[in-house]
Amino acid sequence: MTATIISSDVLHLLGVGSDGSDHYLRRGRHLRWFPHHVLGFPRRGFVLRRRPSPPWPWSKELIPLSASIADGTADDGAWIVGADGFNPEGHRLRITSPAGRTVPTGGAVAPGAAGIVMETRKNDRPISSAWFAVQVEGPARGAATITATSWSRGPGDEESSLSHVSARLSELSQWWPQGPGAARRVLLIDGGQIDAVEVHASPGVRISGAAWITSARYAEAGGWETVGRFLLPIDGDNVSYPAQAHAATVIEDRLRAGAAAAAPPWVALRWPPRARSDSDGQAAARARFAKHIPLLQAELSRVLAAELADGVPQGTVEPVDVPMSVEGGGTASFATPPIPLILAAALESPVAHLLGLAAHDTGVPAEIPYDYCITAWYPLTWLAVVAAPFLAQGSHDHPLLARRSDRPGLLVPPMPPDEPTPGAFARVASLATALLEAPIPAAVSPERVTAESTDGPASSPLGIDVKLTWHTAEPVHPSHGAVVAATQVRHDSSGRVPLARVDPLSGERVPTLSGLGPHTLLDRWLRVPGRTSWSLHQLDIWGRWSPPAQVEQNVVDETPPPAPTALRAEATGPGDDVAGTVSKLRVEFDWTAAHRAAAPDADTFVISVVAGDHPAAAAAALPGTRVEVGLDGSTSTGGLSVEQHATPHGGTRYHVRMNNAPSQHRGHVWTSTAVVQSRRRIGLLSRPVSTPADAVDEARPNAPAGLPGIRLSSWPDPDGVGWFRLTWTPAPGERVQILRASGALLRAAAGEPRESGSVESYGEQLRRLAVDHPFAFSPDHPRSYSAEVAEHDVAIPGSSRDLTVLVIIPTGPTGSRAHWPTNSDMFTVVAARRRSTLSPPRVTAATNSLGGVVLTAHVPAGGERLRVWRSTKTHLAEDVRRMRPLAPVDIDESSVVIVDDTVSPSRWYTYRAAVEMPDGRRSIPTAPIWIRTLDV
Repeated sequence: MTATIISSDVLHLLGVGSDGSDHYLRRGRHLRWFPHHVLGFPRRGFVLRRRPSPPWPWSKELIPLSASIADGTADDGAWIVGADGFNPEGHRLRITSPAGRTVPTGGAVAPGAAGIVMETRKNDRPISSAWFAVQVEGPARGAATITATSWSRGPGDEESSLSHVSARLSELSQWWPQGPGAARRVLLIDGGQIDAVEVHASPGVRISGAAWITSARYAEAGGWETVGRFLLPIDGDNVSYPAQAHAATVIEDRLRAGAAAAAPPWVALRWPPRARSDSDGQAAARARFAKHIPLLQAELSRVLAAELADGVPQGTVEPVDVPMSVEGGGTASFATPPIPLILAAALESPVAHLLGLAAHDTGVPAEIPYDYCITAWYPLTWLAVVAAPFLAQGSHDHPLLARRSDRPGLLVPPMPPDEPTPGAFARVASLATALLEAPIPAAVSPERVTAESTDGPASSPLGIDVKLTWHTAEPVHPSHGAVVAATQVRHDSSGRVPLARVDPLSGERVPTLSGLGPHTLLDRWLRVPGRTSWSLHQLDIWGRWSPPAQVEQNVVDETPPPAPTALRAEATGPGDDVAGTVSKLRVEFDWTAAHRAAAPDADTFVISVVAGDHPAAAAAALPGTRVEVGLDGSTSTGGLSVEQHATPHGGTRYHVRMNNAPSQHRGHVWTSTAVVQSRRRIGLLSRPVSTPADAVDEARPNAPAGLPGIRLSSWPDPDGVGWFRLTWTPAPGERVQILRASGALLRAAAGEPRESGSVESYGEQLRRLAVDHPFAFSPDHPRSYSAEVAEHDVAIPGSSRDLTVLVIIPTGPTGSRAHWPTNSDMFTVVAARRRSTLSPPRVTAATNSLGGVVLTAHVPAGGERLRVWRSTKTHLAEDVRRMRPLAPVDIDESSVVIVDDTVSPSRWYTYRAAVEMPDGRRSIPTAPIWIRTLDV
């Protein structure tokens, strides 16, 4: 006989019986089965069978695995019951009874009873369920306890679980009478796998027998009646799939069987919904799914063709791109294998019926409970791939695995003689027991439903989002139907608005797939403020919508208008120290077409000006000048002028001018902060936006007077460069820049020839031209001098035959630059002096104990002063003009000692020195001299 695999992880069957009192389920037994997504649909289809549930006690020889207690005893008085067929390893079950045991007289007990669910998905090990019964007899007040132990042997660990029943005999089901006050009764226990059983009984209670059965053995037993074979409703000619005659008729019949007896919540106008006819239900189902059927058949044909050509499980066929909506109106897609996608869609009852994953059985008497068994054949290699990860957890009683040295190995079951398809196949099955047409609980409604208003995007009608949250609880019993989807209906003064999404192909509304746990929906298209309620319904696997869970929220339009943009402010008038104001201030901002669309009822701009520089939120709360300007430019405030100008994209730019605005005087700057907000008619203000408005004192410094006449440069150094030192008297807060221009450039700018005569007359000509031609001048150094510097050395090429014109231009503390001189006496003219070069001094460097640097210079005879430069940068030492000058030292003897105690410890310094003669000549600087200061 072929072994039957019972595993809820491979194939799972659920069933429920309805007497027709449910709003959505018609009378009869409703069945749903779920294959593993990698296995997909069996090539021979699913076979659904049924049989009446055995009465108590069971009959028809359904218990091949049973034994009497007399089969074996141990030395300690425990019974040893053979486990052949119950456990692939063949080890024996040990039944112990520490107290109250009597020698049995024989007889076997059959476990099981009507209403026992033979399989449950809560079992974390995908193995056959088992039931164990112990027959007891004794007084009604006697007590007995049965405990079963299950062991899970994983890689490197072992875990055990216990199941037990404990009760007085009077509380147990009676098997057959034994006279007044006595009866034979049964303790029944079930579990995924039973490795040991222990029974405890009170004095006077006898244990006379034991029996057990597995769901796999029950599925293999005889007496099952075939309900139908469920194949895919596709044309199988091109995929070697068993073709069905008139596939369209099959689809019609299945959609009719799967049509709900009542309309969904977005169609039904009341609760509970009215029942609808079969034709109405079928029409609604076809309206939703008819356009999908060709696409579904094409995708299934592709999967089955790949299975036949490549021999791969259906769930591993290459993914397909599935379109999905993206917030903001865009579209995107995600890749997913087709079979998992189809099985996810089959969570809806009509889709399950269409695909042959559901059945509605009305062919049996309503009052008789029935058991159902779903069977399918799959390639054994596929099952090994799918089942290996969870079968390897230690399920040593599974037909696919045998234990060899605690390691699982594959067992290939023989092919059944009636299966015509060649190859190694295995049969899988699942059971649903004791289904009776009876009233069933309603679908599970959402729990902990809340609604919360939040700010929404400006593009939404009210600018308000309502966040709906709810929780889906697990059903009390698996057959009652797990929640697979949810939908929402909004109720406001405009009517009922379904929030279910619209299918792009059929145009019909469809629910949103969900599951257990918390859920969230953002309703961001509310159009009417005020009291608004939402009805939340949940859909279970039987296609039943739950009673509504209501939540209500007062939707108040509290969305502020957008703030104006492109804000700019400028103070244009002088300040008043006594009044703390600036005489004139201008504010500019934009109100665009997008602003008008987002806040069509905005009518006013509120402008506040406060003294000082403050953040927007703080400035809006400070006292100051507050004015209001309408969108039409109107204002009721005196001393205020408003101009409007159209912008290129349909907006408006506002120019608001006011007098005597508050301002704060700091140093040389008057500072104000301008804040602008828009306001809706109902009084809601936008967030404040602000900008500073500064007015700078315009007092300009005066350019210092230059030296009259002509001045000569120093004697050229060995590089052929003469030097002229320009000095001035610095003023606090001012910065000074030295500008120069050559005589040839000034004459070219003025278009005049050179003044004939002496150098003095030529120099006076250049000073006169410099007054009218400032653009002929350029800076002689890159950065201005601060007030701490009062001299500047100007380099004059020794080979120059022309004259150089110099001018001193100061900049005040506020950044105001001095006016260009209008008097020629404010310019200095320098002529180059040429002569032979001098030799540089000989300089040595050393450190002293105080951390300073001692420089010893041997100077040539006749030297008047020694100039020394210092730097810490290598690239600056290449040009003494970029080095820091030390104080000049007068030369009294041929050897000069200079102590530099302004250095930092543990740092490298470089020095250069040059000698100046009384006639102004200067030697070339020495080469850089490097020395590292001490760490003191």
